[in-house]
Amino acid sequence: MTPIAESITLAIVAALEEITVANGYPFTVSTVTRMRSEFDPDAVVDKSANVIERTRAEADPEGGESGNLQSWNQSYMIHLCRRLSDTSSTAIGTVLNESAAAIEMAIEAIDWDALDISPGVATDHRITDIEPIEPTGGGVLGVLVSMFVIYRHPRQSPFVAE
Repeated sequence: MTPIAESITLAIVAALEEITVANGYPFTVSTVTRMRSEFDPDAVVDKSANVIERTRAEADPEGGESGNLQSWNQSYMIHLCRRLSDTSSTAIGTVLNESAAAIEMAIEAIDWDALDISPGVATDHRITDIEPIEPTGGGVLGVLVSMFVIYRHPRQSPFVAE
């Protein structure tokens, strides 16, 4: 049995894996990794995306109209790492803007209504913050995107129906 929260995370990972030149993006993501905590800049692979699951908080303590629904606000951070060589003529702002736009486009491409998490349902999602990460001494830069997904399920059914 797969927890509904896991299915949502997997949908985000799959969306980020679709960031490719062939799909109309300005670059191709090299890897998508689920992380347990903050990234290590010394271990950065160019164009790698890291998904970090953050806080899950109750979204509707009343449990909906009938009181038998559990609603959760699951927050995520997505870090897209980029490396610029010392000889690159590309502006840092260009790289940061491309990175942020690519993540935003990928997340918005998820068909949340069609996401197969029955008996649960994703009711809302939002990107709440896009923070640039300025270059380090090793040329590592990127963006850190904060977002959340609100989903609900019957109190006794936090798993996807198989």
